[in-house]
Amino acid sequence: MNFAQKFLQSYGLFIIFLFCFGILTPDLDAKFSLMDLELEQQLNASAGSNIFKQLLWSSLFVFYVASFFLAGSYKKVSRNFYLKSLLLLMIVFISLISALWSNYPSYVLKRSLFQLIFISSIILAFYYSFINKTLERSIMLTVYSYLFITLVSILLGVGFTADFALAGFAKNKNLMGINLAVLIITFHSLKKSYNFNFRNFKNILVLLIILLLLTKSKTSIFLVLFYFTMSNIHFKYVKASLLIILASCVSMFLLLPLLSYLLNDYYHVGKLVDANFMTGRGFIWNILYYDLEYFDKLLSGYGYGSYFGVPQIPYFFDVDNSFLQYINSAHNGFIELYLQFGALITIAIIAIFVMCMKGLNSSHLLAGLSVIVLHNITEASFYKDSTSIWVLYLLIFSISIFSKKLSINSGKLGT
Repeated sequence: MNFAQKFLQSYGLFIIFLFCFGILTPDLDAKFSLMDLELEQQLNASAGSNIFKQLLWSSLFVFYVASFFLAGSYKKVSRNFYLKSLLLLMIVFISLISALWSNYPSYVLKRSLFQLIFISSIILAFYYSFINKTLERSIMLTVYSYLFITLVSILLGVGFTADFALAGFAKNKNLMGINLAVLIITFHSLKKSYNFNFRNFKNILVLLIILLLLTKSKTSIFLVLFYFTMSNIHFKYVKASLLIILASCVSMFLLLPLLSYLLNDYYHVGKLVDANFMTGRGFIWNILYYDLEYFDKLLSGYGYGSYFGVPQIPYFFDVDNSFLQYINSAHNGFIELYLQFGALITIAIIAIFVMCMKGLNSSHLLAGLSVIVLHNITEASFYKDSTSIWVLYLLIFSISIFSKKLSINSGKLGT
């Protein structure tokens, strides 16, 4: 095995983190006080066609798949690895099938195949970093790199917005905030769950929290506070709380409109809240639910990636001289999946997400999953490669595959 191959196997996960957290492509331009409501989503949408992104992920995918099969690694993994991986990849298969009823089948195929590449690369990168014993180092290097680039942005005078909120090297403070939240949860949960040997753990954790507070990103700060609260509760109560939160979201955002529609008395959460609820989300949700009813899409949806981010602006958002034209997200993960797959398939996808987490033995990691669910109440980050929340889910998923070995190796189970 040559040096390049050995390096990629050992530190491919680190390279993936560098890209997913924006460290490889930092924005070191001056930050302006623009409308953050849709800016991040527009930037993420345009990033989907980025040539560098496509080349990077395609190369990593080919390398890992070739290494896995040609080097005989497929013989060394457990049955649990295959069962869980195939279960998660069923979602990609469902996405591909949705091309049959989508008005943009080429977009469905392109985005589904990229999810296949994205998910497979992260799982295999985690596997190789685990067997090469570089997982701790990869995460530590990611944290150091993030802190370094943040410091560079501040020293260059471009790290803060006009209202003195820390945006660092990200496009805006909210993106910086959620990336920091994911880093804090990853860093803290692995240390507490499996006793990872992170040097200067407390000092670095405090520094990350200070940076998060400087972003003034209310959602991200709340999510981290929620995580720390949940992670200090007994495992069985955290698990019960997670299931209750998820069941409540499924009932409110999916089952309520579906059942009321079938009973010819259509009702949804958009009618329950004021139009200005959570900076206009109530208004957006109401339009989206009305769209699903008007075009009779509650049972099928529009197909994966076929509502937002396609050549045609959605019908009810195509209003001249209106901010609606710039809406590029449902601002709710459950509703966005609803738009793409319909109610029944969305519920099945969420059930697969839950089943994939079987085997986790840490209250800290379950608290991290709770954060993912909560984040999707106000933003769409389920099954979306442009968000660090989806990266967090895939990381926790990968950990669940090796949770027993991680516990044995660390000599300490999560509480």
